[in-house]
Amino acid sequence: VSNLIGYVTDVRQKSDIETYRHIDHFPDLMVFAEPEEIELIRDIHNEIGFTAEYKEGNKETYEFYRKKYERLLREGLIVYRKDGESSIMEDRYDLEELVTNSPDMYFFDMDEDGAPELCIADTAGTFVCKYDPETDGYVSWYDNITSGGCILGSRKIGYSHNDDEEYLNQMDEDGQIEIRIEYAALMRPQRYIVSIPGYMERLQKGQIPESMKRKLYYDRQNYFVRVTKEQYRDLIQGLHDAREQAGRHTVPLSYFIEDIEDEEY
Repeated sequence: VSNLIGYVTDVRQKSDIETYRHIDHFPDLMVFAEPEEIELIRDIHNEIGFTAEYKEGNKETYEFYRKKYERLLREGLIVYRKDGESSIMEDRYDLEELVTNSPDMYFFDMDEDGAPELCIADTAGTFVCKYDPETDGYVSWYDNITSGGCILGSRKIGYSHNDDEEYLNQMDEDGQIEIRIEYAALMRPQRYIVSIPGYMERLQKGQIPESMKRKLYYDRQNYFVRVTKEQYRDLIQGLHDAREQAGRHTVPLSYFIEDIEDEEY
């Protein structure tokens, strides 16, 4: 009964908010959020955080895993998804493609299980690969062919689509999206919107005022408010800073394959 009551309450609260199939369908005349509401959103975004520590895990195992990923890259072995199907990773990132395109590569404990993962991100997509010592095989922890991805630390992945839509994904330990912060610049007319992650839960906990509801727009996934261009730039700066800092944590392909420059493709 309690679950049914919660469901009914959730539906009633959502019905009070304008709902659209996609953010591109949001109305031209959207209500702006108040300055104090912008500060609340800023606090929520900062609470989630735009970057995380690039955790090392057990450094004593790094050489063992480095050799395993070298084998993967050299031989183009199959990487399997959790459902047993093969990942698209080997189609996008064979060794020749890696040499030609020089994507951003990372080697650290992405999923916080103590062992390092191989992470790759560039225009061909974003991939996180795990080596499983028990099966001597490779598993895709995360793969997405969308361009514009960036590894922002353990369990955090950012995306940018031509600077008109950007978001941060906080992942759970299994590589599924746990929380998303989304920013978008809508065109014709130009409007700027930002999401409020976990809105319903925060509302029920009294962390968000009821008065904010009339300023919300819902795309069946996230709740958004309209902000000014200046507020948008200010709110999204943390994500941009995180993306810029990510470059400090990349490793070259030669980290895995030392003699790569001597090989021909």
